[in-house]
Amino acid sequence: MIPLPAKIFKHWFGYVIIAVASASLLGLLYVGFASMVDAGVADPQLLFMIYLIAVLSIITITIVQTWVYSLSYIELNSDGIVIKNWFTLFVSKEEKFEWVRVSRSTAAKGGIFGQVLNYGTISIETNGGSVQAKIIMIPRPEYWQDQINLKADQATSDGSV
Repeated sequence: MIPLPAKIFKHWFGYVIIAVASASLLGLLYVGFASMVDAGVADPQLLFMIYLIAVLSIITITIVQTWVYSLSYIELNSDGIVIKNWFTLFVSKEEKFEWVRVSRSTAAKGGIFGQVLNYGTISIETNGGSVQAKIIMIPRPEYWQDQINLKADQATSDGSV
């Protein structure tokens, strides 16, 4: 049994995905602008300024996306579960569930990287039987699924654990 509160942030592999996507985009930009300069399509100084603005924009978007990714978490506390999902810099969704309302949680590892690096999705089901909340890219999803199910099973009708 884990001590409460426990806050679980998303897996580090998400940062790798963001970095690889940004580096790929920067590489494509470089190849495109370098071929345009080599072909003599436009003024090299103008192309350099456009390229510089594009690179700074991609770097800014990467920093913001990394920050937004780092804000999402699932927290297990004595009252229940809090899931905070950030989608963009200005859009987030917070969901709270008392332990007595949680019927079970399920975990699923995503793809070959999820199997190898041990991350996946946790879904929370309430007494109604439907999935009420989901958070992706959680490290050790089966372990946290077991912990959530154990706490939910221990919950009494008055809401204490």
